Amino acid sequence: MSKIVADTSVIISGFITKQIESKNLQNSELIIPMAALDELQSQASQGKEQGFVGLEEIKKINKICQENNISIQFVGQRPSLDDIRLARHGRIDAIIKDVAKQNNATLYK
Repeated sequence: MSKIVADTSVIISGFITKQIESKNLQNSELIIPMAALDELQSQASQGKEQGFVGLEEIKKINKICQENNISIQFVGQRPSLDDIRLARHGRIDAIIKDVAKQNNATLYK
């Protein structure tokens, strides 16, 4: 079984949803880093459309994973305030990459 970590951008773009719907992620375990979820929640709380889009995609992903018997997990640490401040300098991306490394998974970004 392969493990896949979803970066924020592939969640927002709908790429993960399309991959599941087209059966390309059968026999896979999908991992969504808590840092990605928190980043989307932060963007939504700031009124940014991409945050709302990303959170809706996570809802879709969760539903279609259940329908297609694909394991989905939310893993990793929540970003600290310092991590959030450094987000535009790649700190959240680094946390997401660490989740992929720690889980011996392929990062989709």
